[in-house]
Amino acid sequence: MISRISRQIRGEKIDNRYEIAGLQGLRKFFDTVLKSNININPNIAEKLTGHSTTFQLDNVYFKPSLDAMFKEYQKAIPELTITKEYKLVFENDEKSKQIQELESKDKKIEQLESKIMQMQLHMININNKINQNY
Repeated sequence: MISRISRQIRGEKIDNRYEIAGLQGLRKFFDTVLKSNININPNIAEKLTGHSTTFQLDNVYFKPSLDAMFKEYQKAIPELTITKEYKLVFENDEKSKQIQELESKDKKIEQLESKIMQMQLHMININNKINQNY
């Protein structure tokens, strides 16, 4: 599996050398994916790649928690996966989450509509009582 991934990243050999070195190519791919995603905090992206030359003081002052770094990494997982199988799994999970959110919003809308109907009936009853007294 790793050799297949390595071949996809490095490309073909030219003069008995690859255009991109295996490990360096993987690091470049990882860095490119992280920095291309606008939803990922660039400071944490630098930390995830293991260097922080863009934000020099971050090496000393910026210490994000492991959870915060993992949350940022999770945002890049769909782009980091190479096979379509895993991308489809992530897309399916995202769509399932969206469906659940929409269903919960539908339930909330139904509840609010029911409350509005109850309030309207209550207002009608109050109006009838007022009219009976006059």
